[in-house]
Amino acid sequence: MDEVEGWEMARWSRRRVLNRVGAVILAQAVVGGLKEAEGVSFDTDRYGDKEMKVSLINRTKQNIRNLLAEKPQLAAPLIAAAFSDGLTYDPATGGGGLNGSIRFELDRPSNTELKQVVDEIVKARATTKDVSVADVIAFAGAVVLEVTSGPRVVVQLGREDASSADTRTDVPSFLDGSLESSADDWVAAFARCGFSNGAQEAVLLRGAIGILENIGNRQAEILGEEDTEEDEDLSYGDVRGKETRAVLVNSRVSSLTIKGGKFSNEYLSSLLASKDRENLLPGDRSLLENEATAEWVKKYAGNNRAFVQDFAELFGKLSRLGSQYTVNKLLMD
Repeated sequence: MDEVEGWEMARWSRRRVLNRVGAVILAQAVVGGLKEAEGVSFDTDRYGDKEMKVSLINRTKQNIRNLLAEKPQLAAPLIAAAFSDGLTYDPATGGGGLNGSIRFELDRPSNTELKQVVDEIVKARATTKDVSVADVIAFAGAVVLEVTSGPRVVVQLGREDASSADTRTDVPSFLDGSLESSADDWVAAFARCGFSNGAQEAVLLRGAIGILENIGNRQAEILGEEDTEEDEDLSYGDVRGKETRAVLVNSRVSSLTIKGGKFSNEYLSSLLASKDRENLLPGDRSLLENEATAEWVKKYAGNNRAFVQDFAELFGKLSRLGSQYTVNKLLMD
């Protein structure tokens, strides 16, 4: 054994000791009642060495792309699931955040419409069980933006899944199907999580959900018009070589793009240009009636570049709410 190899083994041993000590301290805190809620715990060594990380990431990305190729109408719900999970963060306790707890929260009225997409996320994880549900949810949002020609988002990986529902129950729905939520609800949801300008974030998310719903529905219509052979051509490969950890996929995977449109400020532009606001969804109408959100609608309706860039930044912030690290950060895309 040479000096470098010995140093690497020593460093690995120290890392394992530190991780185990951290786990013991965390367990004692839970037993002793010091930790009231589960936050977003990251273990950046969770997926092993670089080769294993790349393999798991590629398979996860593949599964999500296959899901979107077959069911493009889930593009918006995938983003909504990430925010519904992440906005449970409570700055006062450090609990909540994007920790996969949403799978225990589907009985909440605001999450009723997300049951199908959460079920699909769990299925997509079936071939990559080492990947946490929380990481799949976060990664899925980034893939949605990628396949709709949206911004590139770097995703933090290594989340540990929550073992129960988060305590915060006041997260509203952002999907079109909800007639209960309003601009006030959306602004308050972000403000409670510590965002400095809840109005801006509310408009960004509603604009993203709106355009993704339109894109997904258009693509679903396109698929319905195509014949069987064309439908089959939208399956984007398989993962093979599990023994060698190699990931072999159809060469077209990297170029998968949903044809129903492009991620943009189109939805907000259409809201602002609407001549008959009574025909708008109640929540969307409230965005124009609320003075604070109306200003952001005007700004982003006239500046697509700002909308795209700011939403990418928002998604990144959302995915890191309540983060607690056991080792150094790991960023993958």
